[in-house]
Amino acid sequence: MLHPERRHPRGESATTDHPDDERRFFADVSAALSGYAHILVIGPSTAKLEFAKYAHERNHALEERIDGIETVDHPTDKQIVEFGKKYFKLTDD
Repeated sequence: MLHPERRHPRGESATTDHPDDERRFFADVSAALSGYAHILVIGPSTAKLEFAKYAHERNHALEERIDGIETVDHPTDKQIVEFGKKYFKLTDD
Protein backbone atom coordinates (compact mmCIF):
# COMPACT_ATOMS: atom_id res chain seq x y z
CA MET A 1 0.00 0.00 0.00
CA LEU A 2 1.37 3.40 -0.98
CA HIS A 3 1.39 6.12 1.62
CA PRO A 4 1.11 9.81 0.73
CA GLU A 5 4.19 11.93 1.19
CA ARG A 6 4.31 13.35 4.70
CA ARG A 7 4.60 17.13 4.89
CA HIS A 8 4.72 17.47 8.65
CA PRO A 9 8.00 16.75 10.43
CA ARG A 10 8.33 14.00 12.96
CA GLY A 11 10.59 14.75 15.86
CA GLU A 12 12.95 17.62 16.54
CA SER A 13 15.44 16.88 13.76
CA ALA A 14 12.94 16.67 10.92
CA THR A 15 13.13 19.37 8.30
CA THR A 16 10.25 21.71 7.59
CA ASP A 17 11.73 23.15 4.40
CA HIS A 18 9.98 22.21 1.16
CA PRO A 19 11.46 24.55 -1.50
CA ASP A 20 9.72 22.81 -4.39
CA ASP A 21 6.35 23.54 -2.78
CA GLU A 22 7.03 27.27 -2.84
CA ARG A 23 8.21 27.23 -6.46
CA ARG A 24 5.17 25.23 -7.57
CA PHE A 25 2.84 27.56 -5.67
CA PHE A 26 4.46 30.68 -7.16
CA ALA A 27 4.31 29.12 -10.64
CA ASP A 28 0.58 28.49 -10.15
CA VAL A 29 0.01 32.07 -8.94
CA SER A 30 2.04 33.41 -11.89
CA ALA A 31 -0.09 31.42 -14.32
CA ALA A 32 -3.28 32.72 -12.68
CA LEU A 33 -2.04 36.30 -13.07
CA SER A 34 -1.03 35.91 -16.72
CA GLY A 35 -4.00 37.88 -18.04
CA TYR A 36 -3.47 40.94 -15.86
CA ALA A 37 -1.49 43.99 -16.96
CA HIS A 38 -1.14 45.53 -13.49
CA ILE A 39 -0.51 43.64 -10.27
CA LEU A 40 -0.33 44.81 -6.67
CA VAL A 41 1.02 42.29 -4.15
CA ILE A 42 -0.16 42.87 -0.58
CA GLY A 43 -0.01 40.83 2.58
CA PRO A 44 1.78 40.17 5.84
CA SER A 45 5.22 38.73 6.45
CA THR A 46 7.74 37.84 3.74
CA ALA A 47 5.85 35.63 1.27
CA LYS A 48 5.08 38.62 -0.96
CA LEU A 49 8.79 39.45 -1.13
CA GLU A 50 9.64 35.84 -1.97
CA PHE A 51 7.03 35.98 -4.74
CA ALA A 52 8.63 39.16 -6.14
CA LYS A 53 12.02 37.46 -5.98
CA TYR A 54 10.57 34.46 -7.83
CA ALA A 55 9.20 36.79 -10.53
CA HIS A 56 12.57 38.55 -10.82
CA GLU A 57 14.48 35.29 -11.20
CA ARG A 58 12.02 33.18 -13.24
CA ASN A 59 9.29 35.29 -14.84
CA HIS A 60 10.46 38.69 -16.04
CA ALA A 61 7.19 39.37 -17.86
CA LEU A 62 5.34 39.01 -14.55
CA GLU A 63 7.91 41.11 -12.70
CA GLU A 64 7.37 44.00 -15.13
CA ARG A 65 3.63 43.97 -14.35
CA ILE A 66 4.05 44.19 -10.56
CA ASP A 67 3.25 47.81 -9.80
CA GLY A 68 3.80 47.63 -6.06
CA ILE A 69 4.30 45.56 -2.96
CA GLU A 70 2.68 46.57 0.33
CA THR A 71 2.94 45.05 3.78
CA VAL A 72 -0.40 44.85 5.56
CA ASP A 73 -1.74 42.29 8.01
CA HIS A 74 -5.39 41.29 7.50
CA PRO A 75 -6.31 44.19 5.18
CA THR A 76 -9.89 45.38 5.20
CA ASP A 77 -11.81 45.86 1.96
CA LYS A 78 -11.43 49.62 2.48
CA GLN A 79 -7.63 49.32 2.77
CA ILE A 80 -7.47 47.26 -0.42
CA VAL A 81 -9.57 49.87 -2.25
CA GLU A 82 -7.25 52.61 -0.99
CA PHE A 83 -4.23 50.73 -2.35
CA GLY A 84 -6.07 50.38 -5.67
CA LYS A 85 -6.63 54.13 -5.77
CA LYS A 86 -2.98 54.79 -4.94
CA TYR A 87 -1.43 52.42 -7.46
CA PHE A 88 -3.99 52.29 -10.24
CA LYS A 89 -5.45 55.79 -10.07
CA LEU A 90 -8.92 54.41 -9.35
CA THR A 91 -11.75 56.72 -8.40
CA ASP A 92 -15.06 56.28 -6.60
CA ASP A 93 -16.99 57.10 -9.80
